[in-house]
Amino acid sequence: LFDYIYEHNYYSLNPSMVTLIIKSKAENKTAEENLTTANYSAILNSNCKNLIEYVENNIDEYVNNVFLRLDSNTNEPEENLLKLLNNEGINDGNKNRIIEKEVNGISNISNVPKVLWGTLFINEKVVISWVNVLRYFSSSGSIDDILASWLNKKVNYTNLSETQIEPDEGGADVIVKNFSTQLIIDYKIDDE
Repeated sequence: LFDYIYEHNYYSLNPSMVTLIIKSKAENKTAEENLTTANYSAILNSNCKNLIEYVENNIDEYVNNVFLRLDSNTNEPEENLLKLLNNEGINDGNKNRIIEKEVNGISNISNVPKVLWGTLFINEKVVISWVNVLRYFSSSGSIDDILASWLNKKVNYTNLSETQIEPDEGGADVIVKNFSTQLIIDYKIDDE
């Protein structure tokens, strides 16, 4: 009976069912160990083909009913965070909640839809680099309140001060010049 229910997706996506299925069907015990801290990764690594397909076909429901409900589910690897944040089946509100919830950051904001960049910076979920700063600046066209607040945090400006600003793509010299000028004259940036 259990196999029939599992194979035909006659169950709701909730933490108890996902746990039961992985404990019963997973070929790899690492998946079981990661259920509470990296649930989406545990599912993907479980080799439970039917569960994986069911989750992917109902991804927003999974995010609402499982991913966001598990308090300790905060340690998804960046690779799987990117899958979630780029999944068009997940609404932007849930993507923002995923960013807020997770501990790990994104190393390159260009790998995430621009609509989420502000949330990444607000929640300190972007790896500290001039490349990310310049891409955000280029997209917004100015040092907005989000970027100014991020730049004013000691851990961020200290790490940035240890490397030189370098353009990373064609035409970026103009972006670096505009950013540098705004950085010097912007009243929102502290003078520490």
